[in-house]
Amino acid sequence: MTSMATSTTTSAAVGTTTTSATGVVNLPATAQIKADLKGAFIARKHIAAQDVVGTTPGSVYYAYDNSTKTYWAQAHFDLSPTASEQVMVGWQDGGGTGLFAMAADSPWSARTGGFPTYCGEVTYFPPAVLTVWGITAPSGLTC
Repeated sequence: MTSMATSTTTSAAVGTTTTSATGVVNLPATAQIKADLKGAFIARKHIAAQDVVGTTPGSVYYAYDNSTKTYWAQAHFDLSPTASEQVMVGWQDGGGTGLFAMAADSPWSARTGGFPTYCGEVTYFPPAVLTVWGITAPSGLTC
């Protein structure tokens, strides 16, 4: 299990450390966390590691919910220029976004995002996690 980090950065997407009133802590996503998420995403999509370059800059959100002892993450992944057409098609409609959870002493579980992205987020992440990430519904969107 990955331990909680305490350093801060300037953007919620890359991990400003903040804590909500509910005890959810927004954390910086280290290079190791991003690599772990990439591995879980590749396994979920059943694709080759060389098809994914890594996370899209500024797309990684990472938090810890102390009340449930669960880590949460979201990331969008960049395709390799050599990815097959089948893999590229799988990136459409939110298919390049991963939604992740990791309970104590468990590996990351992953699922792919959807379109619009926000609708996938609100059905997967607890509201307190979305709050510390500063993610709100786009104006006029109904899921």
